[in-house]
Amino acid sequence: MAHLEQLKITNFRGFDSLEIDGLSKVNLFVGKNNSGKTSILEALFLMSGMPYTDLPSVINSFRGFGEAEDALKYLFHNMSYRNKPSFYGKFGDGSERWLDLEAIFQPRKNLTIISAPQISGIKFLFSFKNSSLQEPEKSSLIYDNNHFSLNFDASGGSHRALNASFISADKNETEMRAVLANIMIRKEEGTIIKMLQDAFGDAIIGIRVVSNDVYFDMKDIGELVPVNIMGEGVKRFLNIISVVLEKPAISIESGAEWLKVDPVINSKAFVCIDEIENGLHYSAHKNLWKELLSAVLQSDIQLFITTHNIEVLSSLKTVLEEDFTSMQNDVMVFDIAKTKKAGYKSYRFSYDALQDVIENETEIRD
Repeated sequence: MAHLEQLKITNFRGFDSLEIDGLSKVNLFVGKNNSGKTSILEALFLMSGMPYTDLPSVINSFRGFGEAEDALKYLFHNMSYRNKPSFYGKFGDGSERWLDLEAIFQPRKNLTIISAPQISGIKFLFSFKNSSLQEPEKSSLIYDNNHFSLNFDASGGSHRALNASFISADKNETEMRAVLANIMIRKEEGTIIKMLQDAFGDAIIGIRVVSNDVYFDMKDIGELVPVNIMGEGVKRFLNIISVVLEKPAISIESGAEWLKVDPVINSKAFVCIDEIENGLHYSAHKNLWKELLSAVLQSDIQLFITTHNIEVLSSLKTVLEEDFTSMQNDVMVFDIAKTKKAGYKSYRFSYDALQDVIENETEIRD
C-alpha cells in the first residue's frame, strides 16, 4: 500500500500544531523529554480508524490513565474541550485521510447548579479521499461510556480502516501472548525462534503459549522456562518482532457494509513502537534493526519509532552501512522540538545526516 508522507496534528495532547513532512518507510522520532514523541504515535494510531478496538481508552491505557471518567480530557490540548483535536494524513498515492474529535457531554441533571460539563464520550469524524472519489467519503464513530457505535452522514460511504499496531514503552504481555498464539496456529513460530537465536544464542529451541503464559523450550532443560525468567530484554525483543511479523486476521460479519474491505485492511500499514530501547541491552540493537528492516522489505509495512537513546541510532547506522545499503534512503530521523517563536517544529534528517544527529546528543535526550 502507499505510505504516509505527511502528517498534521492540531490540538492533540501537548500539541497546538505540528506538521511533519517527508515521512518514509522507517521513521524515528527523537527529542527531549516531553517533546511529544509518543503523542505522534498515538495520533497515527487514532488516524488509522481501527473499528475493532476502543481507540480512546486504548491510547490512554498506554499512559496508565485507566478508565477514569475524566481521562478523555487528556486527548484535548491544554485539557480544554474547545480545542478540538484534528489529524490529517497524505499518502504517496495522493489519497488523504482526515480525523476530527469532538467531546460528547453528559446532560446536566440540575440546570440550576453551575458546574463544569462532564464528558461522557468522543465523536470521531473520519473522511477519506482518493483519485477515484469526487467528494470525500465520510463516516463517524462514537465512543460513549466504553461502547462503540458506528454512524454515517447522509451521503453514505464506508469506514476505511488501516491496520495498525502500537507497541507501548511499558509491558504489554497480553497482546504479545495473543499475537504469539496466532503465529503458532499458523505454524510460523520457526521464524521467531531463529530471530531469538540470532540475538540471544542457540539455547532457545522452541516457544509455547500455555494457559495464557509464554514459555521457552531451552536446550538441556527438562521443562519449559517461563518468559519472565529470561529477562526484560528477551521479552521486549519478542514483543516487537512478534507484533511486526503478525499477519492481520480481520473477521467481518456478513452485511457489515460500514467497513470498506480492500487490501489495506488485510495488510499491516503502520507499526508504532514507543521507546524501542526499553529493556534492551545495547548489544541486541543491531539484531533487532536487522529483523525490523527485513520485515519492512518483505511486507512493506511503515515503521514509526521513538527513542532517546544514542546507541539505537548508532546501531541503525551500522546496520544500514553493513547489511542494508539499499535502504539508506528509506530511513528518516525527525527531531521534535518546541521553539520559542514558532511553537512545535519537526526537523528532518536523512541517512547522510545521521552521524550529525548522533554526535549532537543534546537534540536527542536531556
